[in-house]
Amino acid sequence: MKKPWIEYEVSRLEAVALMDQKNQTKEAYDKFCRENRGTIQKRINQCKSNLKSIDNERDANMKAQKEHDKKRRDLGTKIDSIADREEGFQVELQNLANRAEDRKKQAEKMKKEIVVLKNKIAELPNQEEAKRKTEEINQMLKDNASQSKQVQEKSVGISQQIRDVKGKEKAIKDQLQTISDFNRQQTAKLNQNPVLKQVHDWIRNHRADFEREVYGPVFVSVNVKDPLHASYLDMVIPAHIQQGFITQSSKDRELISRECLDKLKLNVTIINNPPDDFQIKPRALSPEQLRKYGFSGYLDQLFDAPPAVKQAIFRNSFTSETPAGSNKTVAADVLEQLRLPSFFTPEGYYVSKTSKYGNKNTSTSFTPLKAAKLLSGVDLKQKEQLENQLQDITQELDQLGEQHTEANTEERELANQRSTLQNEKLSYSDVFKTRSKMEESLRFKESELRSINEDEDTSQEEGRIRRDIHLAAANKLKSNHQMKMEVLSITEKFLELDFIILKRTELQAELQLLEFENRRISEEEEELRRAAELSEQEFKAASNRVKEAKRKAEAKVAMTEEIKQLFLQLPNTLDEIEAAITDARNKADMNYSTNPHIITQYEKRQAEIDELKAKFENEEETLQNSKAKIEELKGKWEGELEPLIAKVNKSFEKYFRQIGCLGEVVLAKDPNMDFEQYAIEIRVRFRDNEPLQKLDPNHQSGGERSVSTMLYLVSLQEITPCPFRLVDEINQGMDAVNERMIFQVVSEVACRPGVPQYFLITPKLLPNLKFTPEMTILCVFNGPWQVAHQAWRIDKFREKAQFNSN
Repeated sequence: MKKPWIEYEVSRLEAVALMDQKNQTKEAYDKFCRENRGTIQKRINQCKSNLKSIDNERDANMKAQKEHDKKRRDLGTKIDSIADREEGFQVELQNLANRAEDRKKQAEKMKKEIVVLKNKIAELPNQEEAKRKTEEINQMLKDNASQSKQVQEKSVGISQQIRDVKGKEKAIKDQLQTISDFNRQQTAKLNQNPVLKQVHDWIRNHRADFEREVYGPVFVSVNVKDPLHASYLDMVIPAHIQQGFITQSSKDRELISRECLDKLKLNVTIINNPPDDFQIKPRALSPEQLRKYGFSGYLDQLFDAPPAVKQAIFRNSFTSETPAGSNKTVAADVLEQLRLPSFFTPEGYYVSKTSKYGNKNTSTSFTPLKAAKLLSGVDLKQKEQLENQLQDITQELDQLGEQHTEANTEERELANQRSTLQNEKLSYSDVFKTRSKMEESLRFKESELRSINEDEDTSQEEGRIRRDIHLAAANKLKSNHQMKMEVLSITEKFLELDFIILKRTELQAELQLLEFENRRISEEEEELRRAAELSEQEFKAASNRVKEAKRKAEAKVAMTEEIKQLFLQLPNTLDEIEAAITDARNKADMNYSTNPHIITQYEKRQAEIDELKAKFENEEETLQNSKAKIEELKGKWEGELEPLIAKVNKSFEKYFRQIGCLGEVVLAKDPNMDFEQYAIEIRVRFRDNEPLQKLDPNHQSGGERSVSTMLYLVSLQEITPCPFRLVDEINQGMDAVNERMIFQVVSEVACRPGVPQYFLITPKLLPNLKFTPEMTILCVFNGPWQVAHQAWRIDKFREKAQFNSN
């Protein structure tokens, strides 16, 4: 009974000690704050105030320096102006000295001019000689005028011919400009697609690396003269073919694929079309039959392109099988009488299909004609004719230009001759006028000579200039003295500024020390505050423990006078109480005889509990070890699996880019580490306006799933060595374009050196497929009209073969 109260007393004494500690830490914190909180801050504020005063003094000093410096510059400008005026006065004095020398030189020059005039007057001819010379010159001028008129008429005729020929030249250049505008339009179309432009430029810059010529994009290499035919071709030739690039060797295709598709990540179509003996199969209708119904011909006959480009278009479209109609084509007559599988009219595209089942009904679909987006062209023959005409006109203009230059040269020579004669005529016809002018000039020069020889009085002007020089020198001396005083003031201000800066530096250092001391005091204050808070928290926790101990003690036994007297007979320390309890318990165990198995059952139950705890700890350790082992195996397994999937994904992405689409192969993981839910997930995109989607029947058509599956199998080949591979009817459900592309991809992969044998089983093959020497086609004959294999007679086959050969 006394143990809870002893525990309560121990807790109370501990709480009292903690309260004393709390009061001591609180008193220490308050004392520190009283002694330090305001003092250091006052010193910091005082230091900042002193700094502000010093900054004001510095600003006032610098302002005074600027004012003195401005006065110094103004005085310098004034002194320079006075110096310029002094220099001007000196120049004026020098000019006065030079004027006498100039008058002397001018008089000598005038005397020489007078002598020259007198000699010229003496050399003038007499009147009779001048009259005879004038009549001779007039006759020569008349002959010159007649010749000039003939030359001018010839020059005017040549000029008119040049204008006419230039008019023809402008008309031809306008027509060629129209053709050049088409080329610029094609370039603009290419520039609108950054991916095609980048691949086109890369191919052009690396042309020397290719074995054969590389063409593309296809729409740039195709020339269609008629816009209507361009619309026809645009609907038949797939868009990815129009925007594709044509190679003529597998090595060139691999180079472009590696550099542009793999490294630059550019999504373009690359079609390999090596040179071969490609032949278009026989036409269903002759040219006469086509013209009868208003057809211009088959689509492959209506455009120009390099042979490799044409073959690639033939193999990937129906241009060689589709006639092109005109305004004379009546669709109803064609459908009823010719039963063509497809044809064009200016209204649209007609396609007829016959069912392979039942009554073999025929259905016709109609697609309205759309304007061509990429294809267009010019008449190359017309362009060549225009360029030849322009060359002839240029030669003719050169000839006319030479003739016009010769006429102008002759006209200039006649004009020079005429000018010379007129000048000579003028010299003879104006003999008397010239004599009169010369005599007048002679009299004027003699008068000027007399005026120059008279003396000039310059003493007054010289006195004025010397007075101005004296006044300028006095002003300059005064300004120099003022400038000296301003320079002294600036020097004083500089010295004051040095002292101010030094004082400011000392104050800044003092402020830094004070701020450092302030931070130290703040940190010490914070430590004391945290210590006081910690003492407060510990005291509160001890108080709570005291209350709890008292509550437990009162719950055990209420404190009464009788209990107090009883407690006086019991030990007073907790250790002594514990020892007494242990002795009492031992005595109870020895004297307890009602159920002697209680202790045994307790010990047994305790042993079972200890055993279960040990077993639980072992199981927990085993579980953790198993998880670690699973993680280790998972990391090793995924470390080997993910590079394989990345390798498959790289090939899969490359093959999909070759057909103008996007695809990827990823490892789908389960977040709960359920390895049965792990899977290889194929994601594809066949249209530009869609995201990548998981391959399943809900998102892709049967043909698209077949294309994806086949390209996935081809991608697996690089990591799955085997003796041979077999694919059965993979092309079922594909359209002709996809089937042709898949066949090309499979054939290129299967024909590489070191690749296992490949079997492709199919009930049909498209026409005009590209075959290589590494391929073998085996046709299996079967059906109700074939001989059953049980009835085969090899000897009969040999006899019949021998008979047929003879």
